[in-house]
Amino acid sequence: MPELEPFTNTRVLIDPRVIAEVDRKKPIGVSRTGWVNLLLQKAIASEPEPLARD
Repeated sequence: MPELEPFTNTRVLIDPRVIAEVDRKKPIGVSRTGWVNLLLQKAIASEPEPLARD
């Protein structure tokens, strides 16, 4: 597994409707950042592996 390199001074703009839905479904006691990270991990894991290209 490659070593993770932290990003600094990075800004991501997210549609306010998406943030509202994230906050609505976020479990009690979980930070927004933790919840978004978990959702991203699940989304990445559910994607099929790309096919090998010639």
